Amino acid sequence: MTTTGRTAVPGFGRALVVLLAVAVTFGVTGCSAGSGSTTTPTPTGSGASSATGDVVAPVKYSGTGDAVVTIAKPGGDPHEADIATFSSSGSGPFVVRALPARGKQGRPLIDSSGPYRGTVPLDLEIPRTTEALQIASTGPWQVVISALSAARRFTDRVVGTGDDVVVDDSPSASIAFLVHAGRGAFAVRTYGRGDSLVDEVGPYRRTASLSAGPLIVVVHADRAWSIRALSKG
Repeated sequence: MTTTGRTAVPGFGRALVVLLAVAVTFGVTGCSAGSGSTTTPTPTGSGASSATGDVVAPVKYSGTGDAVVTIAKPGGDPHEADIATFSSSGSGPFVVRALPARGKQGRPLIDSSGPYRGTVPLDLEIPRTTEALQIASTGPWQVVISALSAARRFTDRVVGTGDDVVVDDSPSASIAFLVHAGRGAFAVRTYGRGDSLVDEVGPYRRTASLSAGPLIVVVHADRAWSIRALSKG
């Protein structure tokens, strides 16, 4: 995942994560876009396996400029937790908010400037019913919504660049060494235990305690980062 420009940290609340088996129901709904924008919902070809072993195909939307995109979840359940991978090639602000049902206030997902590529969680927190994405962009953009089971998994070490969602499968607690090479925001939070491991700005090289997995680990960064287990409990 590659991110350029400074990215603000979306708010993280206490979370309760329930990993559910999902059906293979698949649907794509429409969107309304701002002036001069185009948006095309497209199902992608391959997907991740659900807890039942079924393949859940991701859902892709693309467009140019500002848009409000009504989304469908990959598993067909509007309450399921997913991950969303965004890319934008615009030179100006790129801002995304998740809009829930019944006109409630949206939640910030991305607040960046310049070209962006990264993966963020979608509906990990309770209540979690995102019906649409509000996108502000100065250029072409794309979002791919995938089942949570499609997230990268690790037990000892994981590296990345920019925002990402990974799953720690280590069966035991550990002391982890966290590194960030950027000058912007760096935040790491685990879901399942609700622990905030890091919330800093600039380069970072320190240790933190990781609970026994499986844990969903949400990383917010503007440059390269790594998480490496030093010892297991």
